Amino acid sequence: MLRVLFSFFFLLLLKFCFGVSGNDVAAVVRNKRATDAELETYMRRSLLDFRELMKTGFSELGMPAMDPLQANDSNVDVSRGPATVKAAFTQLLIYGLSNFDVAEMQMSQNDRQMAFVLTFPNLNITGLYRMTGSVGRLGLVSFDNSGHFDAYASDVVVSGNAALTQSASGTLYLESVRMDMDVDKVQMHFHNSRGDSPLSGPLDAFINVFAKQIFELAKPRVSERLEARLGKALNSTLSSYGFLS
Repeated sequence: MLRVLFSFFFLLLLKFCFGVSGNDVAAVVRNKRATDAELETYMRRSLLDFRELMKTGFSELGMPAMDPLQANDSNVDVSRGPATVKAAFTQLLIYGLSNFDVAEMQMSQNDRQMAFVLTFPNLNITGLYRMTGSVGRLGLVSFDNSGHFDAYASDVVVSGNAALTQSASGTLYLESVRMDMDVDKVQMHFHNSRGDSPLSGPLDAFINVFAKQIFELAKPRVSERLEARLGKALNSTLSSYGFLS
């Protein structure tokens, strides 16, 4: 019954979103051998459709919404010159994961590999922070600040790959989906609960350090969730089309 529902869902998707005719749909859902180029087209479309599922979730696949995605609490300790800062970041939410484009898609049945590149114009992490530290060789100036923060990353690139293998029935499916996120340009803004700036003077240099650290700490969580849920969505597509190996 679940297989029938998946097939019906993708039939509607092909017909109304992509303009595939009834005869073409019938040809697609019957088991067939596809070229690498055909597989690339279907996988690219599936990735783009996955963007909406990330916002709403898809209960039939057991996939909850993941934009925003909750990240794990993080602690960062940084020392630079005469300044030492400890920061705790909590209630972290990552926004923008569904706002990506498929820059590259490559399928090779000979090499049994799928490779792709996703580009994100920006990602945003929000949450709460508590920051304590001291400035000066003897710690003459100390501080303890808390409030909320915003961290921004632009031009984010996620590279992914998966093994293209064969099921017992001879159809194609993906396993071992792996992704790696590259974050380059980042910036961060701290808002103090008392209304003043928690970082000033010699502590300004810590902003960029914290910005890079917070995204580095969030990367494993993002990659893990994308690998698991995107892999489910892509395999659902392959299962519905029933492409033969």
